[in-house]
Amino acid sequence: MAKEQALSGISGDWKKVLNGGKAAKLLVKVFEELKDVDEKTLCPSIKDIFNAFRFPFEQVSVIIIGQDPYHTPGHAHGLSFSSLADTVPPSLHKIYKCLQTDGLIGSDAGPASGDLTPLRDQGVLLLNSALTTVHGKPGAHIKIWSAYIDSVIHRINALSLKKDNKLIYLLWGADAQKKADAKKKNLMDKHIVLTAAHPMAYLKDSDELSFVQCGHFLQANKLLKGMDKHVIDWDWSSSSSSSPESPASPESPASPASPASPASPASPAVTTEKSRAQIRRYFTGGERTCVCFTDGSCSPNKRCPEAQGGYATVFTQGLLNDTRIYGSLNTEKNFASNMRAEGYAILRGLQYASDEKHIEDWDVFVVVTDNLKWMEMITQDMASWSPEKFATQSNPDITLPLWQLWKKMEFENEKKMIILHMKSHDKDGWSRYPDGSYEKYCYEQNKYVDILAKYAREEMDRGDESIDAAEYESE
Repeated sequence: MAKEQALSGISGDWKKVLNGGKAAKLLVKVFEELKDVDEKTLCPSIKDIFNAFRFPFEQVSVIIIGQDPYHTPGHAHGLSFSSLADTVPPSLHKIYKCLQTDGLIGSDAGPASGDLTPLRDQGVLLLNSALTTVHGKPGAHIKIWSAYIDSVIHRINALSLKKDNKLIYLLWGADAQKKADAKKKNLMDKHIVLTAAHPMAYLKDSDELSFVQCGHFLQANKLLKGMDKHVIDWDWSSSSSSSPESPASPESPASPASPASPASPASPAVTTEKSRAQIRRYFTGGERTCVCFTDGSCSPNKRCPEAQGGYATVFTQGLLNDTRIYGSLNTEKNFASNMRAEGYAILRGLQYASDEKHIEDWDVFVVVTDNLKWMEMITQDMASWSPEKFATQSNPDITLPLWQLWKKMEFENEKKMIILHMKSHDKDGWSRYPDGSYEKYCYEQNKYVDILAKYAREEMDRGDESIDAAEYESE
């Protein structure tokens, strides 16, 4: 088996990493041990052994370490977890489910393809602990590749540090996490390491839940954003264009009473499947999933003494269902604005849910806002802000306590925290969907919380707030 044939197409810094220094000697030893393997039984084929490295070294940003290639013919092609077979492997279905949980995948139908090449081409190194095995024999070459892969990881880390490129490692399961052992002295501790159960961990239900809800993909994108790097489009099978039928909305009370809606626009914009699925999937989470819609209102919408702002939060699922919080912004220290009202609505919903009276009532917190800026700040920007940075941003009296409480819930209380965006004022045309559809449900809740925020602005005294139960239309 020819080492040169396997390394064909590898150039630049990757060639130095894979076939330089100590790694070069170890690679010679690897191929010496593989010389008697029948190439017809090799997984993957010899030309694909180093397929994971066929993109510019400068682009690598995320590294996912798998175990060894699929041992079933037709699957492996040199990328960990990736498969070229017509049948998508179960591990990829779990990864897809995790991406759905993170709100990064737009289809509920499962992956249309198992080929993860689109992720590699964005700078995701899909590395296996062993680069080969043989048909029908999982783990056959683990020991053969072990020392070489350790050396490669060290060289990747060292060269990346030299180029001032901080990497993000996603390590799933005990085998992958052993690569982060400090005894290996491979400089992984100089980079960012996220760990979780393996996608195929079936020993305990909690293992599977641990992976599906690990949040690694969303967290990786937050970190990349904070480092001013390109975020990853994790939807590798987004070429599927068909949209599934709209499922019925979850069992929940009818929408709270509100004035008649204005006429719908003649040609409403069509929502994307991704945005639809982001919101839909969280409305079937049961009573342990706490869902709330938030909104703000201000007139005139500029920072001035005359400006008055109203905010509203309505819980629509979970044990806090039917609770609504609404009030008029206190303007003694800060002028009102729509941004303040929108942010304060999110903060008050989170404060109420995290109160000691309610914190044990939920495991997942989902807030739906029609303010894209607030969603982007929470999911992308705030993770990289220092206390000094918060102080220089607008509304630090809202952003800092919101972020501190959000992270406390996520890390100290081990809650799943999610914020989603939907367009305001029926810009997606969701009012035209059938009664009982999730689109119509979201439209009605967003419309109601918008009306409630305006009511608070117009009818309540500045600084006043009310917490009560939602009212419902009579049959």
